[in-house]
Amino acid sequence: MSVTVTVQDLTVKLDGHTILDRLNLTLAGGVINALIGPNGAGKTTLIHALLGFTPYNGTIRFDGLDRKPRIGYVPQKTNVEPGAPLTVTDLLSAGLSRRPVWSGTNKSLRSKIEATLRNVGIPNRIDRRLDTLSGGEFQRVMLAQAMLRDPDLLILDEPNTGMDITGHQLFCGLVDRIHREHQTTTLLITHDLGVVADHSKRVIGLNVSVQFEGEVHEALVEENLVRLFGPHSHGWKAEQHAHNGRTV
Repeated sequence: MSVTVTVQDLTVKLDGHTILDRLNLTLAGGVINALIGPNGAGKTTLIHALLGFTPYNGTIRFDGLDRKPRIGYVPQKTNVEPGAPLTVTDLLSAGLSRRPVWSGTNKSLRSKIEATLRNVGIPNRIDRRLDTLSGGEFQRVMLAQAMLRDPDLLILDEPNTGMDITGHQLFCGLVDRIHREHQTTTLLITHDLGVVADHSKRVIGLNVSVQFEGEVHEALVEENLVRLFGPHSHGWKAEQHAHNGRTV
């Protein structure tokens, strides 16, 4: 089931400063929704509100669910210690099992992990240590961790950060394929407007409040980008980056 997420009058204040101001937006069900905005716009704060990490005033509603929503999250940065003697299995099983890592992984859970790693294109990495993975492989592991939860909402926070152009293209293609297979409602946070044009159905421009929202081909236009990023964005032509038939 594709879940629509409705945010109404959401406000977040910290130490007397307004971080998010009366947000009203919709994450359309079953599509990739892109979130863009300048640094300090409140994008991370919105993610934390959706995840329940940050207190807020207002309403976040997962329409159609009669239970707590399952959210898969691929963060921009992780708290995995560099050099920690953890394997891919250790990391992925930790979020699904109450057993301590040193006690091992049962057969059923290991089979589920193997299937998910195949789905993200790294079937032979299940017993590899995390510190031996490339940046692109590690991001795929994080995507696998998010998808293991069978999420109602998938949040991808700058998932291509630090990747070379080849890894960037491969990861975007992977996200497209997984989305076609699962039709999971997705929130993609990115600074790359070409990625928004090519891989998203809808886009939201955020800078403390919602500056614009809508279908990519209608909302990702110069007037809206100037409003969001300021006059230095003048001259950017969204239509030069949009490729007909490639939005999902």
